[in-house]
Amino acid sequence: MVSILGVKRIVFIAILVALNVGGGFGYKYMNDTITVKERQLNGLKRKVRDRFNEVKKVREQFEALRGQVADYIRLEKNDFFVEQDREVLRDIFFDAQKKSQVLRAKYDVSPYKTQSSPFITQPSLKWVNSTVNIKIEALDDIDVFSFIELVQQKFPGYVQFQSINLKKNATLSADTLKDIGSGSPVSLVNAEVSFLWHAVPETKPEQTAAVQ
Repeated sequence: MVSILGVKRIVFIAILVALNVGGGFGYKYMNDTITVKERQLNGLKRKVRDRFNEVKKVREQFEALRGQVADYIRLEKNDFFVEQDREVLRDIFFDAQKKSQVLRAKYDVSPYKTQSSPFITQPSLKWVNSTVNIKIEALDDIDVFSFIELVQQKFPGYVQFQSINLKKNATLSADTLKDIGSGSPVSLVNAEVSFLWHAVPETKPEQTAAVQ
């Protein structure tokens, strides 16, 4: 066979065979390497995506916590965690009536009731609320809403409105305009407002000991 093909041809054929076999192994090696790299890349992408979701979740929790802290500070400044003091209400209603220019405002505050809550676990804290009813007489409904807004801004604790009822009890006429022009108080609008006054005062240690 060697004599037929010759040595050079046999060597040349052997080289071609070696190159083909080596190329096959080389292709397989490269293909396996690419597969491994793709898996590593996909794994890295998943890790980056998971880390991004974790950061996003932490940011959302931080924003929620910051909002809760802001609400706590606002309630604390508004005397939400102190006993309900009815003496300060007289000044609040008087000031609101003066600034809003309503003609009359009469209010009534019920004795507070103690409420239970699963969120209040400290023995020194209690949740109380009182019902506040207001009867207002005004020249215009804008004055009524201005009065309500001023009361809400200055009222201690937390105010939860239950109802606001407006009723027009007179219309503008020549006589009413004459009375208004002369400076006489003319009530064109009546309003009845009801809200709950919430507070979570902290009982002092000596008060707790006295109760026990």
